[in-house]
Amino acid sequence: QTLSAEDFESFPRLQRLFVDRTWLEVKAGNGGNPAPNVARKLANAPQKGPAYGGHGGAVYLKGSHLIESFVDVPGSVKAQHGGDGGTSGRETMRGLHGRDFCLQVPLGTIVRERVYTGER
Repeated sequence: QTLSAEDFESFPRLQRLFVDRTWLEVKAGNGGNPAPNVARKLANAPQKGPAYGGHGGAVYLKGSHLIESFVDVPGSVKAQHGGDGGTSGRETMRGLHGRDFCLQVPLGTIVRERVYTGER
């Protein structure tokens, strides 16, 4: 026996869970440490000289029509950290940048910063 669309709607075992509100803990990546004992540019110059650490990755939220609920969205998201200066085999010895993390959320998602009041 095959299930029709009418049977699917009335068959609770086949329905997916729906979550429309959740708390996320999001952390961007830290930047890498510079290499010690390397001659760098002046203090007011842009931080692009040799042996600087890489930038940490960012976390982006992208609205998608493919995501219907927060069931599959992880509760904790962390982006990669930047690499330390002097660890790469390149001539400049700059640290590698951390990869960004793109989190897909349902369309119409409202993002707010959580304010801790001490109450639950």
